[in-house]
Amino acid sequence: VGYLFTSWLQGYVSRPILKLADFANVISSGGNYKLRISRESDDEIGLLYERFNEMLEQIGHRDAASKKAQQEISLANEKLNLILDNAPFGFLHYDENGMISTCNKGHEQIFDLSRDFLIGKNLRETIHDPMMLKSLQESLEGKLSAYSGLYTSTTSGKSVYIRAIYTPLFSEEHKLIGGVGIFEDISEQKKSEKLMVEKEAAVFANKAKSIFLANMSHEIRTPLNAILGFSQLMEKDSTLSRDQRENVTIINSSGEHLLALEDLGLGAAPVDGDGDKLLAAVAQDRDEMGEVLDG
Repeated sequence: VGYLFTSWLQGYVSRPILKLADFANVISSGGNYKLRISRESDDEIGLLYERFNEMLEQIGHRDAASKKAQQEISLANEKLNLILDNAPFGFLHYDENGMISTCNKGHEQIFDLSRDFLIGKNLRETIHDPMMLKSLQESLEGKLSAYSGLYTSTTSGKSVYIRAIYTPLFSEEHKLIGGVGIFEDISEQKKSEKLMVEKEAAVFANKAKSIFLANMSHEIRTPLNAILGFSQLMEKDSTLSRDQRENVTIINSSGEHLLALEDLGLGAAPVDGDGDKLLAAVAQDRDEMGEVLDG
């Protein structure tokens, strides 16, 4: 009788415990915290089942909150990546050892290097420009640093004028945990600066040529008046031969042509095609007079 009672008591106690264990395995494998074990009695076993169901409800609430938080974090990361990928600059994140963790499309386009290629690489090994490497190292020492200049990637071979800012990142305990790099392609700006320099040089050349033409006008008029006066006196000389008179006529004609050009504004002639035509005409008349005088 004692043996039978002991066996019955053992089964009475162990059977609901085993049932609870099996139910716990179902919850653990399926992850469904909405399931509940049915209470079959009002004794201690029944109370154990009730407390187990209450525990499942609490775990379910926490699991739902955790999943919601993970979804919100995932959504926030997607939005952040979308914003960074559409940003008008290059973005790069690296840890405290200089290992690249991510970059955006802007960085890929500036340096012509894919994100998959860069992630996991150490910036100290990919940067070969000494000044840019110095800026990176300063950020890894906790200092804000900047770089600007013509950078040539030894990996892609692309050369581009960039402006870069390296910013260190710190934890709440003020421990360095890495940094971010912001990169801007300033090639168009450099082109604009070059065009501005060329424009200023052209303006200076125009002023210089205008001054030259003004001085040339003065230098032409003074001796030319003397030449014309002398040639007009020679025309009155009755002893001139026919060839000599023709030469005097050429001198007069060329001289008057030069004076006409000067009166048209040779000193203020624009530095363009018209100004060049005036200079050519002056040169032609000068050569004709020179031939006559040399003859």
